[in-house]
Amino acid sequence: MLSSVFSTQPYWYNKARALSVLAQKWQGSDPDSVQMLMLESIADQCPLEGGKGVYIARNILAEYQLGETEYDDLAKCTSVIPRLAKSENSKISVYPNPAQETFFVESSSVIEKVVVTDLSGKLIYKNDVPGHQIKISNQGWIPGVYLVATTLKDVDKAEIQKLIIIP
Repeated sequence: MLSSVFSTQPYWYNKARALSVLAQKWQGSDPDSVQMLMLESIADQCPLEGGKGVYIARNILAEYQLGETEYDDLAKCTSVIPRLAKSENSKISVYPNPAQETFFVESSSVIEKVVVTDLSGKLIYKNDVPGHQIKISNQGWIPGVYLVATTLKDVDKAEIQKLIIIP
């Protein structure tokens, strides 16, 4: 019951709770059993939904657990990034993927906004200029996986696609 209460909290709540345990730890006090359960429930969330508190909770737990716990973020985050639905019903193209110096976001509908974040949720790029095709320079970006959220004029919900940046 306790873990279901914590797992539904927003990302800022996760970060605040994990940081409070971390501050307590810095003052020399170990987490009690309720705090450990709370940290476990936060650590077991998708980082895209749970935010930075997920990583803080995982790091605290790693200090108290004998074995390494592996978190399958790919499986946890599939509801955030449904792969098959995007490829079959997508109105948006992100290409080339993987990209080296530039990539394009294109749609037959008018694109209202493009937001690119890294997997931790840090904002990397934002464009509110409407159009059917947007050319984005990714020079200076660290090679890795990014999320491209695109909002179309005639659709209420943003579509999220993975983009891989290579050196």
